[in-house]
Amino acid sequence: MIKNNECFRFITENFSLKIDNDPVVNGLNIKIESDKSLLIFSNNSNISDFLSIFMLKIFNNNYYSGNIFYDNVNITEIMKKIKKFNVKDKNILKLSSIIKNIFVIPEKTVDIFDKTLTVSDQILDFLTYNTRIKMLNSIIRREMISHSDIEYLIENYNNSDDKDSFLIYWATEYGVPNILDGLDKILKNGENLNQKLMEALLYQKTGVNLADIVVLRDYYKYKLKNNEFNTYNNKNTEETPNIINIKLKKRSNEELLKNEINKHIIEYLKFLGVDNGIDILNKKPEEIENPILKEILLVIMIFSDAGILILDNPGIEGEEKKFMNNIYKIHKTFNFAYICMAHNNDVIKYYHELFDDIKIIYNGNTIEESSIKDFIENPLHPYSKYILKNSGNQKSYMQNGCNYYNLCKFSMNLCKHKVPIEHEALKNHSVSCFIYDNK
Repeated sequence: MIKNNECFRFITENFSLKIDNDPVVNGLNIKIESDKSLLIFSNNSNISDFLSIFMLKIFNNNYYSGNIFYDNVNITEIMKKIKKFNVKDKNILKLSSIIKNIFVIPEKTVDIFDKTLTVSDQILDFLTYNTRIKMLNSIIRREMISHSDIEYLIENYNNSDDKDSFLIYWATEYGVPNILDGLDKILKNGENLNQKLMEALLYQKTGVNLADIVVLRDYYKYKLKNNEFNTYNNKNTEETPNIINIKLKKRSNEELLKNEINKHIIEYLKFLGVDNGIDILNKKPEEIENPILKEILLVIMIFSDAGILILDNPGIEGEEKKFMNNIYKIHKTFNFAYICMAHNNDVIKYYHELFDDIKIIYNGNTIEESSIKDFIENPLHPYSKYILKNSGNQKSYMQNGCNYYNLCKFSMNLCKHKVPIEHEALKNHSVSCFIYDNK
């Protein structure tokens, strides 16, 4: 495999996926560390169907085998369980806690929104219970800000190698991303820090009823532990909350939470270079450009603390290009992994600097994998050489032997009758091609 390291959060083991017997991937093996990025390129557009697994879309013509693990949880086993409950497509990201916070951004983002509602009115539906709990905790911290919190901020800001990233993290944890610029100016000024920071943060208090916030948070904790799909089901381990009391106040408290989240989204959209956040959130999904919808989901992912992002075939121009650069930007800030599935050659050419590793799939089979740097400088497989020099794609189907035989200018008689096996041709650079097989 690409990396020889055992500290992985996302692993596939001999995972295969077919749609109507058309192979999407055969025996796919991925190991990705928590702070790395991987580009998976396929000559078939059906590679996008790989995302359907994580979006909880279980098709009748969708056949898969092997295993996918995230944080040692077998996702394929969870998929089998979900299929029994006949989970529908609506609010699919709301159920992302089932698959351990793997966050998905599809190519046509509008398809996962309710087209009859404004984006603002459905943001809460996209948030897992974990994310809601995190946001409520940030409200509690903000309302109960103390001098020890200020001292923690000053000490860690001064000791941080990346002060901007730390300040973004801290402001999110304490529910004050709207005053990032103000906090930054105070910290850089360096005078009367404790007093000035406390004054700025006290001004952010809203006077909400913390008892109601705590009750709503504990209710979400209860729902999370007793989710019928949850693999870590801990029913009856805690006292059941006062449901009647919660229902009486739930609507107003969730409205407060929604407004809080929307406020955060607007500030983070500014951070990502998207202005007019208030106007955007008050529009219906079809009234918003697809790249901007992707930016909104990207911000939701920041809140969710998801460990891995999986996205589908990004565009290469304008706002799409900015979106991809923003993924890289916050990847460095929030330390999550991401995988991009692509079937457009230009994605490799335009975005190779945004990835650590690459995997090339031809007709469902992995034919080359290495670091992206090694691949760009020294592609080994003939198909890899082709896609780096040309636009468009090539398809060739052989019943026996190498699938690329008919199109390969280096093909030998051996290639026609025998399937090449993936092997390490160079250090940390593997390829499925007889040209590099010393045997």
